[in-house]
Amino acid sequence: MLYIYMLGYDVDFGHMEAVSLISAPKYPEKQVGYIVTSSLLNENHDFLRLAINTVRNDIIGRNETFQCLALTM
Repeated sequence: MLYIYMLGYDVDFGHMEAVSLISAPKYPEKQVGYIVTSSLLNENHDFLRLAINTVRNDIIGRNETFQCLALTM
């Protein structure tokens, strides 16, 4: 999906999967989710509010690695 987006095509699918990836408890899934979400982030999408809540939860959480991922995004 990210490759298609980088080629310049419109991507209207997979946003909820990206949000579910940043909600995952495992680091590799969360890292991929943050990369995709930060690339596709647009103020006009509905998934923005879900992504913001998930990022907020990671920032106030106890895991420093997840805090770094959230702050980097």
